[in-house]
Amino acid sequence: MNMFKASRRRRSTRRRTETYSSGPAVLGSERSSVEDNTIEKTGPQKSCVRGIEIPGFYYDPEKKRYFKMTKDHPGKKLVLCHCGGWKDATTVNHNRVIPSNIKVTKKPSRISIAINLKHREYSCHSQTPSRNMLEKLTRVLKLKQKLTLDPSSNDFFEMDRFSVSRIEPDACHERILTLYDTKPTGNQIVQFHDLLKDQYNNLDVVHNMAMMKNQKITGLLWSPHRETKNIYIASLLGHGNMSGETMIFKVDGASQRIVGRCNVHSNTVWTNSWSKNPLYSNMISIGASKVALTLDVTTKRRVIHVKCVSDVFAQEFSWSNPVLFNGSRDGCIRTCDVRTLGHNWPVMCLKQGKLASITCLRALHNENHLLASGLDGSLKMWDLRAKACVLDYRGHVNEITHGLPFYVDPTDSVIFAAGQDSVTRIWSIGSGELLHSIPFPKSVDKSLSHIPALYYSEGWGGKGGMPGLLYGAGDSIYSYSY
Repeated sequence: MNMFKASRRRRSTRRRTETYSSGPAVLGSERSSVEDNTIEKTGPQKSCVRGIEIPGFYYDPEKKRYFKMTKDHPGKKLVLCHCGGWKDATTVNHNRVIPSNIKVTKKPSRISIAINLKHREYSCHSQTPSRNMLEKLTRVLKLKQKLTLDPSSNDFFEMDRFSVSRIEPDACHERILTLYDTKPTGNQIVQFHDLLKDQYNNLDVVHNMAMMKNQKITGLLWSPHRETKNIYIASLLGHGNMSGETMIFKVDGASQRIVGRCNVHSNTVWTNSWSKNPLYSNMISIGASKVALTLDVTTKRRVIHVKCVSDVFAQEFSWSNPVLFNGSRDGCIRTCDVRTLGHNWPVMCLKQGKLASITCLRALHNENHLLASGLDGSLKMWDLRAKACVLDYRGHVNEITHGLPFYVDPTDSVIFAAGQDSVTRIWSIGSGELLHSIPFPKSVDKSLSHIPALYYSEGWGGKGGMPGLLYGAGDSIYSYSY
């Protein structure tokens, strides 16, 4: 039985072999000639096999096989393959990257990143309704009321004329401090007033105690905190043998008294600032000649004493971060962390310009942007994350006026700035567009003070009061509203 099965397998194998052949069986020399013809006819098939490129190997048609490439291979231009071997450089490689097809993407610069961030935060799509409304109302800002001042109502001062040069409100905007320039003595007077409002939101000024100083007052600031709303500070420039100093006053009813003072020996005091951070509510700063100081109002002790390379003309505290911005005569803005001392100062340095001595600084509530003005007429927005200027506000005029301030509304929507040309300009913080201009009153004499005093509030006279701009010129305060 097993022998029968084996014979059947042999016969089936022979039949399959005969079926594969193209004709009758060929023996001897005929078979060899057929094989040669078959090789010649299958040449294209071999070339197809040869067309398959194997990195690091080449095909030899004579020997009909692949050989490994070496750098000394004759007649071939070989290049190093990514796999570590060698390949023919003349062969077509469709996967090869051509340098001309490579698109190089330029890395965005720090300034472009900062501008994109500013556009995202202040674009039309991200504007809040209150910010949009304020920009629209600012375009139609007009005069509503005129308030006449009298610094000699309770005290007698030797003066022929006076003019308002500064207005500073308290934390509740129920009282204001006014600074007057006088002639012929040239002394300055500080007076505080109560602001009363009626049912029609009209304001009335109640004159309180005034005091005269024979030194130039370079800083006048009321406490921004309700707990200490009865305290304000005034800085004196100093002259001759008298050093500059900062005095702390406390208001009680219609009177005021000095509760502390800080002398800066052999230095001139240029500016001051009060911390807005509730955790550092008792901290004030003093900017002097090549020195910056911080002082605790309650203990009357110095907290930080830092030597600077230039005179500090302007100072501003951040809203929540423990950071103090110092604007210098050399056009630089240097930051100081009030928690650290020594070699960690300054934390950051921004360069407004060599001729742009800093005159005023304003920190925005978002903690990312800082506004700065200079003696070259520049008014810029700085991005603190990228340390770059992202926006210029065109049109501001200032060349020689030190300490010329500008103001920002509580929603960080618009800037109010009076220029050396006596024109008050209002810009949109987000777009930099000039929204409105207010000329100097024609009936007011410019010989004593040609730059108006400004301050904007959302509620003059206390909670629920009238929003608008107080504009001081000559012996009066003009109220501009919508």
